[in-house]
Amino acid sequence: MKQKFLIESPQDFQKVISFLKPQLKAGSLILIFGELGAGKTTFIRVFVKELLGSGQSVASPSFALAQLYEGKNLSLLHVDGFRLKSRDAEIEAYLEEEIDAKEKIIAVEWPERFSINWPKDAFKIKIERLKNGKRVVSLN
Repeated sequence: MKQKFLIESPQDFQKVISFLKPQLKAGSLILIFGELGAGKTTFIRVFVKELLGSGQSVASPSFALAQLYEGKNLSLLHVDGFRLKSRDAEIEAYLEEEIDAKEKIIAVEWPERFSINWPKDAFKIKIERLKNGKRVVSLN
């Protein structure tokens, strides 16, 4: 499932979500890669609105590390590893338990900062910021 999307505005993330939506269910894992400011949290903001039908305010959970968003039929656990400077066994154990429980969709920003062997069936999203302010989203 390799796919690329050109993102010209935050609303364009809806194209990515529309593509993913039929494939997502409780237990899905989404790993989101991209440099600081690439649009990872903006993607989550649109995701919560479009997929969960929720008007909940979405902020980067960099300081809280994780934030749960509840929808009518699905929940999303949004995890942000940006502030992790070294391995945190307690946080990783919590995250692995959540992944194993398969009760909610889990979206992880900065997954490379965790020492977790991510499941092979995880959706991998890379957001690249172009010089003109647009973004390219690649799905693998």
